[in-house]
Amino acid sequence: MTARLSMRRHLALGSAAVVLLVGGVGGAGMYFLQQASNESLRINTIVNEVQDMRGNLYRQVKEVFDGAFLNDPYAMQQYQQYQRRIDQHFARINAADLNAREREAMNRLEAAYRAVREQTDGILESRSTMSLLQRQKIFDQELEGEGLGEYEDAFRAIERVLLLQQTEQQDRLATLIRLAPLLFIVPLVLAVGLLVFSRFFLSKQV
Repeated sequence: MTARLSMRRHLALGSAAVVLLVGGVGGAGMYFLQQASNESLRINTIVNEVQDMRGNLYRQVKEVFDGAFLNDPYAMQQYQQYQRRIDQHFARINAADLNAREREAMNRLEAAYRAVREQTDGILESRSTMSLLQRQKIFDQELEGEGLGEYEDAFRAIERVLLLQQTEQQDRLATLIRLAPLLFIVPLVLAVGLLVFSRFFLSKQV
């Protein structure tokens, strides 16, 4: 009688352990899937911000041309508006919990942009003191040739970092999705085995 009660207690403890195991594995699986999904969303957000910022930069450069060579009275206002948008892009990216690779690439992009900004500010501020030929030379050689060239190099560098991380994250997510059924099947098999064993044992005790 004592042996039977002891075995029943062990079976009850085993059942409880299997239930906890199933719950723990399921919870861990959901946690890792959620983490992978959040990381994928974070990377996609940075990619979109970087691409939108590049578009606003070229719109800003257009306003420099319109102001410096076409005497557009609204060019400076539009230029400053795009500047505010670009500053907001930088603020959102820097708030995105960048890792070391992203931070290094982002620092390079920001430095390249600051160099372009110095050139565009200089062109607009010197409209009344610099000849058209001088402005054209700075715009063509220094801004479009050097400044924007360095910015494009920095843009491609951070784009490569982000695309590589996107690929790595997609691979991790695919692996988790493939393993997810196993994480639930193994504990369930144990539970079924324990149930069959307990019924077999109890039938022997009758």
